[in-house]
Amino acid sequence: MNADICGFMVNGYRYGVPVFSVEEIVRPLPITPVPGSDRRLAGIISLRGVSAAVIDLRLCLADRGEESDHSPSTGTLNYLDISRIMKIGREDHGCRLMLMEDRFHLCQEAAELNIQAFDEPVALLVDSMDRVHRVRSTVRHPPPANLSHDFITAVYELEDGFLSEISVLNILNDLLPAGGGEQS
Repeated sequence: MNADICGFMVNGYRYGVPVFSVEEIVRPLPITPVPGSDRRLAGIISLRGVSAAVIDLRLCLADRGEESDHSPSTGTLNYLDISRIMKIGREDHGCRLMLMEDRFHLCQEAAELNIQAFDEPVALLVDSMDRVHRVRSTVRHPPPANLSHDFITAVYELEDGFLSEISVLNILNDLLPAGGGEQS
């Protein structure tokens, strides 16, 4: 069985999500920070009248050593975070926003493949887009046991390296208060 994975780059590594879970990919939009929120929540955007929470995958997928450089005591946005996020909306640094499908707009094929979606719109802030990879189940491997987080659900062996599939639901469950990221 084949799967289509939408690949992207974060912190120099290749990641991906099932292509059916992606609604669209857009250039950065102005992001409005949410003061007091977890710093991995970059803020909110408005795209054609729809608001979406923006998750900064650079912070979610950072090595534990990298996280120590950012407000570890509160885990909230500080002035430098806010100025970096606001700059993203004004300048195109090559990064992209991936708007994820919500459960009300998920296509039939995605439902049949048990692809999870959310009640509310969510966007992922990534460094750059890779491409859509058609992968066979025979090149799918479980994630390494020594990972420091539960966001990676599988690793695919490609001709030119590896791609780590992430679970946005696991990131949301880690990011939001208890029950906040669960789907209905």
